[in-house]
Formats: sequence, C-alpha cells, structure tokens
Amino acid sequence: MTSYDALAPGADAECPDARGPGCVPGLDPQKIALLAQRSARLNAVLEAGAQQYGFTVARPRITSLCGTGTDGLGRDLQGLADPDPFHPIGIGSLRLAASVARLVDRVPTVRPVEAGS
Repeated sequence: MTSYDALAPGADAECPDARGPGCVPGLDPQKIALLAQRSARLNAVLEAGAQQYGFTVARPRITSLCGTGTDGLGRDLQGLADPDPFHPIGIGSLRLAASVARLVDRVPTVRPVEAGS
C-alpha cells in the first residue's frame, strides 16, 4: 500500500490544519512542498518494490488535510493541532483498509490441525 498525501495538492500555510497548536509554528510553503516531495519519493519506492516482486499496489483515497471531503463522513486525518498530526482517525483507517481489501481475491482458510497429525 502506498502512503497518502497528508496535505492536499496546493495546500497553503493559511489552512487551519497546517497551523500548529498554541505558540508552536505551523507549516510554511517550503515545509508543505517538502512533505509533498517526500511522500512522492516514498510512494515511488513502494511502487517499485511491489512491481519488482509482482505485488498489486493499493493506493488509498483519503481526504487530505486542507482538502474538501465529498461524502460528509468527516475528516480522515488529524491536523497539526491534534494529538497525532497527519495520522488517520477512525474513518481514515477504514478507508486505508478498504483500499487493500478491494485487491484481495480471497481469504485463505486455515484448517485446524487434528491431534496426532
């Protein structure tokens, strides 16, 4: 599974989720660009590794911070002022899992081992 973009493309430092709590500085345009660049490089490595070993790549579709949600279920990630910035909340975690579940063809069945076998 690839990573997700914490901030929406074109996000700016004025977005409430890019501001730090209290007297902690938030993200400036350079830091926002750096996060986007690192996410793209991480995803390139993950996709190259999956391709090398024949794995299908799940690409989660979650609403990035400073972006607009479309389904009314709420935000997917915690902002900079939240306890765990950039980490998914409940609905975001479900969306991540769903991106992988869609690619699973079947669930292997585990048979119990009989005594003496």
